[in-house]
Amino acid sequence: MFNRVTVITLLLTVITLLLTAMSLLPTLGAAADDDGTVALIAAVYAEAGMPERELVGALLALLEQEVSIQPGLNVVERRQIELALQELALSEDLGHNLATRLQLGKIVSADLILTLELLKPEKEDETLRVLVRIVESLTGAIRGESVAPIEESRLDEAAVQMARYLAIVNAEPERPPITVAVAPFESQGRFDRLRPLELGLRDMIATRLLRWSYTIAKERARREDGQEKGQASGFQVGYCYAFHIDSIWNAERADELLRRAAGSDPDGQLGAAALRLLGEISFHHDTAQISTGHQPRAVDQLLYTLQNMPNQHRDVIWSRLPATMSPILSGLGDTTKTMQTIEFVVAEAEREVSPFRYQLAMGVTALSTGLIASRDPATGPDPIPLLKRWASGEEVTLKQLASRALAQIAQNQRDYATAAKWHLTGADGLATSTSVSDLFTRDHLRVLAARCLRQAGQWREALDGLESFQPTGPQSLSAGYWNAT
Repeated sequence: MFNRVTVITLLLTVITLLLTAMSLLPTLGAAADDDGTVALIAAVYAEAGMPERELVGALLALLEQEVSIQPGLNVVERRQIELALQELALSEDLGHNLATRLQLGKIVSADLILTLELLKPEKEDETLRVLVRIVESLTGAIRGESVAPIEESRLDEAAVQMARYLAIVNAEPERPPITVAVAPFESQGRFDRLRPLELGLRDMIATRLLRWSYTIAKERARREDGQEKGQASGFQVGYCYAFHIDSIWNAERADELLRRAAGSDPDGQLGAAALRLLGEISFHHDTAQISTGHQPRAVDQLLYTLQNMPNQHRDVIWSRLPATMSPILSGLGDTTKTMQTIEFVVAEAEREVSPFRYQLAMGVTALSTGLIASRDPATGPDPIPLLKRWASGEEVTLKQLASRALAQIAQNQRDYATAAKWHLTGADGLATSTSVSDLFTRDHLRVLAARCLRQAGQWREALDGLESFQPTGPQSLSAGYWNAT
């Protein structure tokens, strides 16, 4: 049996050999300006069931899509990886044998190999986590490693974060990113009385780290020449100021520095990172709540991020900014800014190629519903014409969401007959669809229309509407939906 000292000695020896081998490769990184190629593979723990395997498969598919739109990265086609796996017969050995992973990288001509490994949950904590490891196929050097929790409802966000991490690792081989997490080893049992002390130590260490980071960033900005380095340091200082910790948080200064950093690199990764952070700094880093009195600043920051994010860096998180802004704007009652946001998002959703049309359209409907509730009917801005244009158009996604929004607005105004009309408009838009999901949605909209007709006193029309179609799923209306009408 190896003891702990022997294992550590062996690990240090392996690391030393790897570093020596890398130093003997003068051509490594010679083509830093060329796009990097990455192979994406996945593995699960032995006892994983079919739901866990399908979850990892879905995450891998989303990650492949997100990586493909990252600048400077090309993804090896999964079919090519499958052929390589068949050639090497690695199905049982891939997750454990480093040599076979490197051979896979050579066959598929990948510069990097990103492995997603689903870890076995602990007995006390059933949270699913994935180990993300990025390895150079030529040398076997580990360029990055991280562990992240995953949830089925937030796989797209996890894929976005992993793709960004991969892009950072690929772009800066000389300076791998460093993430520091400060957390106490919380006492259990009879030592619970020490927990407040541990939490206090955690907060104190985090505060000191932030202060040192601020000092280092300020000193680097003073010493280093060149605008690019200075703006990068400004971003770092703005990042520190964004933490809602007493004696550190400085909302005005963080806003100024991050806008300046975004303007210095309007189409690059630094500018995109600054904009993402700018949209978050008014939200408390722990509770995600906006401090009292900072709602107007939060809206301005979110709108600035929404309007100025470079096209190549727009992702699903960016597309959900309008929905995030909706409750804040409703609370402020700022109808002018709400309509300004709606007009911008409408233009983006109507673009011929809009990969985030659904999320943007959901934002428009949320903003419109809030605006109708708070505006002055006589003089206030009116989003109804925009929604009616979508509802009468041919684009299925926009037609569906606009019809539902118009129906909800009519229901809020107790105009149930009009609400029924818009529900039926949405159902008619799915008349030619063969998707099972769309057919169930069509049935649901018809039932909602019948319910609104009954509330409008038109019970005969409501009954005729229900009897006019056969439900796609015979049991779909037996759990209360049919009787509720």
